[in-house]
Amino acid sequence: MEKRILTRDTDYEVINIIYRILRKSSGEMMKKGLFCWMLPYSKRAIRKDCKDKVVVLVWDVDLDDFSSTFQMFAKNGVVYVRKMTTLPEYEGLGVASRNMAYVEAYAQKMDCPSLHVEMFARNKAAVAFYEHLGFKTIATKQLWIFKTLVMEKAVVMEECRVQQP
Repeated sequence: MEKRILTRDTDYEVINIIYRILRKSSGEMMKKGLFCWMLPYSKRAIRKDCKDKVVVLVWDVDLDDFSSTFQMFAKNGVVYVRKMTTLPEYEGLGVASRNMAYVEAYAQKMDCPSLHVEMFARNKAAVAFYEHLGFKTIATKQLWIFKTLVMEKAVVMEECRVQQP
């Protein structure tokens, strides 16, 4: 079971924890030869993100630890997911799948019929993970010296039930 903390730009303690998760996760990705967000992704950048995105820190009750973080925002009927990362020691335990279920519920609440994620094209594990969840590649972007994939998933919108008088 997880508790998701929605972060404000004044939540300095929470921002410090998010910073440590991003730093550790990106360091592990770099060891595997996978480019990710720029190291170090600064606390100032996280505070700025809190102003225009929903920045989430995840406390896992069963693990008794903070396990992951991600960002999301809704625009033009699409929920965009950014900086989704799970600490390496908790990978493979379903943390990211539960986070994506939370994102999908958020999209339903925001009346957004589509989810978009973007990742480094060489990150085969991430691509396979999102494909397993039903995402399809819709675009490739060339950034600097690497490519990113944009993947999309349709959100099943809950039907409104109108009661007859």
